[in-house]
Amino acid sequence: MKYIFFQAALLSLSFLQAQTTLPLYEKNIPYSKPAPNTEKSEIHDGGILIISNVLVPVGSRHTRA
Repeated sequence: MKYIFFQAALLSLSFLQAQTTLPLYEKNIPYSKPAPNTEKSEIHDGGILIISNVLVPVGSRHTRA
C-alpha cells in the first residue's frame, strides 16, 4: 500500500508547472505618462502575497518544471 502511494505521489510531482514572468512591452507602455514606481509587495498571514499600486504590468507563461 505504501508503495502505491509513493508512486502516485511521484507521478503527481511530474505534472507541476512553474511560471515565468515576461514584460508586456519591450520599452515604455504606449501612450502612458512617466510616473514614479510606487509598487508595494506585502506577505500577509498564511503566506498570501499582496501586490498594490502596480504600474508596470507583466504577463506570465506556464512552463514545465
